[in-house]
Amino acid sequence: LLSYFVAATVTVLNALASLPMAVLIVRKRWGAGVSTTLDVLSNIPMIVPSIALGASMSIFWANFAFIPEVALIIFAHLSITYPYFVRSMVGAIERVTMDLEEASRTLGARPFTVFRTIILPLTKYSLFAGTIMMFARSVDETGATSAVATRLKTVPLLLVDWVRGTAPASSMDIALGAGVLVLFSFIILLVLRLVVRGRY
Repeated sequence: LLSYFVAATVTVLNALASLPMAVLIVRKRWGAGVSTTLDVLSNIPMIVPSIALGASMSIFWANFAFIPEVALIIFAHLSITYPYFVRSMVGAIERVTMDLEEASRTLGARPFTVFRTIILPLTKYSLFAGTIMMFARSVDETGATSAVATRLKTVPLLLVDWVRGTAPASSMDIALGAGVLVLFSFIILLVLRLVVRGRY
């Protein structure tokens, strides 16, 4: 329940935060230099090992002891999964021709109306694919979670404890836990394939 709660929360928050970032990167509203910088910054979590990113966050948030541990896990997962949705939406928005947006503005449409009636419908399948990837990545995240979590256990952390022998579990428990994760990953990838296929 904790893993799926965190994944669902992260998916919603990242979707709201990533859409404006993707538009800024593609449309270069603040100039090409700023757009390139934002693009690079958005990709950093994909390059840095998740354990290192989680450790740095743990050191920083240690100064704020009043923050609940579940919030730290959510913050860690937000930073890890953020690039997946941004990259998905950047690629989709790049395929939307500017002529459609300019025509709608000429007819008096406001920026949000342009986004809601043109960009969003044309990129909805990439949006679905991005959210599925974010959710699956959050559920499977281990490194950053282990760096910020001390009491709470997500599914991957529990499996690690079982394999290491730091938590009591039989071989059947380990096999069943790993099998559930594999099955879940298969279902996620199958849904992703079906969603992407819906574009054609």
